[in-house]
Amino acid sequence: MIFTIIAAYAENRVIGKNNKLLWRLPEDMAAFKAYSMGKIVLMGRKTFESIGKPLAGRYNVVITSNPAEFSAKHSADNLMFVNGFEEYFELIPLLSKAPERYEETCIIGGAEIYKKALGFGIVDKMLLTTVHAKKTEGDAYFPEINFDNWLLVKQNVKEKIDPNSYLLDDSEKKPLKYSLYTFIKD
Repeated sequence: MIFTIIAAYAENRVIGKNNKLLWRLPEDMAAFKAYSMGKIVLMGRKTFESIGKPLAGRYNVVITSNPAEFSAKHSADNLMFVNGFEEYFELIPLLSKAPERYEETCIIGGAEIYKKALGFGIVDKMLLTTVHAKKTEGDAYFPEINFDNWLLVKQNVKEKIDPNSYLLDDSEKKPLKYSLYTFIKD
């Protein structure tokens, strides 16, 4: 199983506030959808609640301290609740043999899930978007990473600012500049 982190964060590593994204990045969201389609998406409970439903076209695995409670509340063919990474690791052989033959898990947040995944040393690849917004306030942060152990294989700095991309709390909706990076474990 390949493990890929997908995240967008501001220059100060903020990823969200009050369980919500801080920006609108249509091109980045379209790239996320295209990349994760047909794969497993692994997320924490807060991320799942902020999305509000399982992501279509993907097998959704949600880490929560109370999987039974959430399984009783939410039911879908493409949704599973687990107690932690350890329980998920035990299920990987079954998911790899499923008719869909899942080969990759996209780790999509939140902050605690990113930190734990990096701490376990399971991450093979990272698709990171840096939003060039300096004064972004939030309560969830992407973990610090020692990039000495990672190889930058692709970089796409958006020279042309997308007029449809902006901070959600900006009443003027000033367009945002952002950069996309792909790293693989060195």
